[in-house]
This record gives sequence, C-alpha cells and structure tokens, in this order.
Amino acid sequence: MSNCAIDHTQQDVIEKLAEQQSFMPEELVRNCELFLSKPLSQETLNESRDIERGISFVEKI
Repeated sequence: MSNCAIDHTQQDVIEKLAEQQSFMPEELVRNCELFLSKPLSQETLNESRDIERGISFVEKI
C-alpha cells in the first residue's frame, strides 16, 4: 500500500472512520474518535487516513 499524496481534512478522516466503524472493534472506534476530537497536524491526518485505507483493503481480502 502506498502513501496518499492528498492532504485530508480532519473531517475527511472522521467521515472515513464512520464508514469503516462497522468493521472495527467498538473499543478501537472509541479510541479513534477520542484521538480525532483533538486538533491534529496534517501529517498525522494523512497517516490516519492511510491506516483507514488499510482497514478497507483488509476487509476486501
């Protein structure tokens, strides 16, 4: 999986989490929501989005 060159907003990452939460353990969703409730750097947001893309990839396997 390659890194995405697009800068994602915090709202983009929150929306992706909402799309993927049915495939994730509840505790992980809560921890992600807590993590995303704070201001984050662009680098952190992009890495978070890449992790969520990985979850999407794994669910397709």
